[in-house]
Amino acid sequence: MCQKASGAPFMGFVEVAPDAMDWVGDAPQIYQSSPGVIRRFCGTCGSQLSFEAEGVVFVTLGSLDTPDQVAVQCHTYVASRLPGITLADGLPEFQGPAGGKGGKPLG
Repeated sequence: MCQKASGAPFMGFVEVAPDAMDWVGDAPQIYQSSPGVIRRFCGTCGSQLSFEAEGVVFVTLGSLDTPDQVAVQCHTYVASRLPGITLADGLPEFQGPAGGKGGKPLG
């Protein structure tokens, strides 16, 4: 779903506890993309801002003022990566989410 929502081969997110963040400025628009999943986006430019599911908020790295201050820790949902995309950084890779269902590292 991230590929279709973003138009990109993959996206970077940072996981945030819902009570650990506040939106600054205008409230984002909300789109429920599937049962239990909420996506928030900028009502002015349409940029995707977050993905929320199972009580966790994933904020898009590209929407942050300082995305370089977030250290990438793993790659998730690699089962749906496009052919030809390789990740050679040695970080753990997961078929699905890093935590809940499907959260078993590959290899």
